[in-house]
Formats: sequence, C-alpha cells, structure tokens
Amino acid sequence: MNKISVKINQQVLDIAANETLQKLLQGMILPSIYAIAINGKFLPKEQYLQYQLKQGDEIAVLTPMQGG
Repeated sequence: MNKISVKINQQVLDIAANETLQKLLQGMILPSIYAIAINGKFLPKEQYLQYQLKQGDEIAVLTPMQGG
C-alpha cells in the first residue's frame, strides 16, 4: 500500500495514498463545530467526502473563538 505524508494542525501523519479528507476526519475526535482549511484555503463540508488528500497537504482544523 502506498503512503503519503500530510500535516494536520502541525502534526505530520503518514496515511494511505487514496485517503479522502472525510475518511481521515472519521478517525479523529473533533469538536462539534469546526472548519477545515487545506493549504490555507477553507473547504466546504460538502467537499470533504470527495477531497482526495495529496502528498504535503497542510490541513488545519479550526474552531470558533469567543472574544469581546
């Protein structure tokens, strides 16, 4: 099985070369509200299932922040 390396929140992971973003996220514990940016660009949730991860992708899991 071929592997690729991606970075998620600054942590490097080796994953299957054919893995989608949705499959990667299913194996993670995530907050109830979050957004995903890949290589600095936000990705709509509707695209998580189809997005094929690529070597070197940098994934950021972002949560809303309260301020005041």
